[in-house]
Order: sequence, then C-alpha cells, then structure tokens
Amino acid sequence: MSVEDLIGHYQRLGREVFSRGWFREGVVRARYDETTLVANLKRVFGKDLTLGDESLQTGLLIVTKRLDTGSPWPLGNNPRGRYFKAKPTNTWISNADYPLWKVVRASTAAPSYFNPERLTIASEKGKKAVTGTFVDGGVSPFNNPSLQAFMYATLDGYNVKWKTGPEQLLLVSVGTGAADPSQTPSQIAASGAIKALFSLMDDCAAVVEIMMQWMSSSPTARVIDREIGDLRADMVGGAPLLSYLRYNVTLSPSTRKSYKTSLFVGWIVG
Repeated sequence: MSVEDLIGHYQRLGREVFSRGWFREGVVRARYDETTLVANLKRVFGKDLTLGDESLQTGLLIVTKRLDTGSPWPLGNNPRGRYFKAKPTNTWISNADYPLWKVVRASTAAPSYFNPERLTIASEKGKKAVTGTFVDGGVSPFNNPSLQAFMYATLDGYNVKWKTGPEQLLLVSVGTGAADPSQTPSQIAASGAIKALFSLMDDCAAVVEIMMQWMSSSPTARVIDREIGDLRADMVGGAPLLSYLRYNVTLSPSTRKSYKTSLFVGWIVG
C-alpha cells in the first residue's frame, strides 16, 4: 500500500470505529464496539488472508499478549520460525494459519477500549479446540516493541539471524505520542486500576528506550534523566549492536494543534 492509502485507511478507521453510545459509558463495558473495527480490518486485509500468505511482501511481526496466561506473544511470518508451520502430528495452530485480520485485531484490543480477541491456538480431532484470549501487546513489557523486534531479528531461537552492528542493522521506532507530564490526568485515567495500568505501560516503554539507547548508536538519543544522561558514553559491551532512531512527540496543547493523531495507530502497528 502507498502512504496515501495507509493514511486513508487510518482516517476512515478513526471516523468509523471511535464512536461511543450512551450504553458504553462506565467501566464495565469496553468503551468502543469492535464490530466496526472487525468489518474494516476484513475490508482492508480480506477475511481469508493469513499471516503466512505469500502475498505479504515484507517480514511482519505483531506483538500481542495472551491475557489468560499473562504471556506476550510475538507472532511473526518468518518461514524458518519454530511455530510458523505445524507438522501433521502437531495439534497447535501454525502462526502461518492465523487470519491476519484477527491477529491485528488482537493487537488493537487495548484494555478498557476494546474487548479482547479470542484465537484458536490448538485443535485436535474429537476434542474441544483450545482458545486463547488476546489483548494489545502494549500491556506487556513491549509497549514500545523495539526491543522485541531487535530480539526477533537477532536471537538464534527466532531463526531470523540478522547480523548485528550499526552498519548492519537500522531500527526505526515511531511512537504514538507521550503524555505531557505537566497536564493533570482526566478523571477516568486517574481512577485506580486504569491509572496504574497506564503508568506501568509508560514504565515499560521507558525501560525499553533506555535499553535501546544503551545498546545502539542513536542520533536521536534523548537525555533519560540528569543521572544517566543519554547513554552515548555508556555503551553496553563497549560497542553498539545496531543503529536506532526513535521519533515521538509530547502531546501538549501546543503540539496537538500541528500533530493531530490518536493512539490507535500504535495499536494497529503493534
């Protein structure tokens, strides 16, 4: 898809998906109905396109979290991956066979915004299928998925086996905006569990950013704090493992005027 196509899909999703009815007010129900989101994802990707489809022209990694076990699930289309294709004797479902729209939908299921997505993860003849409940990978340690992407590309277990080094590997991370610390949280965000959840997500993203700057050569490295600085002089192992670019914006009243977006784009990307 062209950039123009992507922008068009994104703007349409924003208009059609984020509409709230009076019966969805409160904390018991998700704020938004996923029915319209599902219909749009099927329209964009097709209901039969799978994660292993040969029409996908790039490597793809989507980070989601299995809520019923609490474990992050990085779902990728690397054909050499251990779980990409099951053998006839296996009962688990191949990564390659997951419908793409369902995997993307799972990665958008931010708690309190959308209901979780259920995926069939194992099936055996004569027995009840095993399903998992999946939510946005942002509530795992990989709210900023840069570290997971780097591990996926380089750790032997994932079997992608890209070479490390700043001349070999460039990782570009595009954020969806950081909360302005000078602004008072809304009443809903300030309530108990929701506030704790978003605080934990921010903490995880901050740790990932520290790790990525610590391991990389990064022209965009920011000052983390006055104690550790930007880590340029404190490279882990003494040499960078990759080049890393991080782009984000503080969502202050002044930047909102020129940077009109929503956190949803981050849930779509993973």
